[in-house]
Amino acid sequence: RCSPGDPWVTRYLSGGGIKRLPYEVYLRVDPRGSEGPRFDALSALRALQARVEGHESPGGGVPWTSHEVTTVPCEYQTEKGGRVTYQLCAALTYHERG
Repeated sequence: RCSPGDPWVTRYLSGGGIKRLPYEVYLRVDPRGSEGPRFDALSALRALQARVEGHESPGGGVPWTSHEVTTVPCEYQTEKGGRVTYQLCAALTYHERG
């Protein structure tokens, strides 16, 4: 999900500019769920962070200039039933052509 905020860092007269796209990723897991192997949500979020920073954005994406992690992968919430939600917050800065 995208975080609220002003998406433009700099806007050019040509219609393009430098944009900032803040985003959040949440993973909810049930550690007492299935009998299969335990899903490591923190490792999955760290792997996603590494892929983005390695310019392996999903779907090709757009060329970007910086990636800032604003909240490192961490436990966000534990529900009464035992499910745990993990979170990663970051922002991409990229050039948009007009």
